Amino acid sequence: MAIAANTQKLLDAFYKIVSNSGGTDAISEEIATVLEAMLPVGDTSAAIAAAGQVDSPQGIIALVDDYTVTVADHNKLITMGTDAKTITLPPTVAGLLVRVGNVGADGNNIITISPDAADGIAGTVTLAATVVQMDGTVDKDFILTKATALLGDSAVLIGTGVTGTSAWIILSSTGIWAQGA
Repeated sequence: MAIAANTQKLLDAFYKIVSNSGGTDAISEEIATVLEAMLPVGDTSAAIAAAGQVDSPQGIIALVDDYTVTVADHNKLITMGTDAKTITLPPTVAGLLVRVGNVGADGNNIITISPDAADGIAGTVTLAATVVQMDGTVDKDFILTKATALLGDSAVLIGTGVTGTSAWIILSSTGIWAQGA
């Protein structure tokens, strides 16, 4: 299928979310199918890693319920279209790349990324008006705030393999995320 056709299908799926027709479960699956069709064929990880770059997602996991990440999920885009769900990280693994994207309607989703009880998430989330510092406190969640959640908000984390405050590092994020209490 041509990229232009895939792009149109993706735009149509996003329109359905905005207009809130069809239900978020079906829409999340439709978006995942279209995005998967747009991904490059074959494993380009080695070539891109050799060039020192972070590669494109190597698959889509469309969620509507709580989920526990495994090593097999490395570098896949994990999408969530349902409110108040948790994505639980495994104990830190060096180089494990976790990508999370919000495919729910604006103002609809709290997405919680929860580290293993012995691990922390560290990094800085820079927003237009403020900076949120995830200080690596062990067993503290990284949360996409519901009231300000927008379709497309995302976070990319990488495991360091070092248990404790620097177990997971935030590489990038969009949207307003906060550290759990």
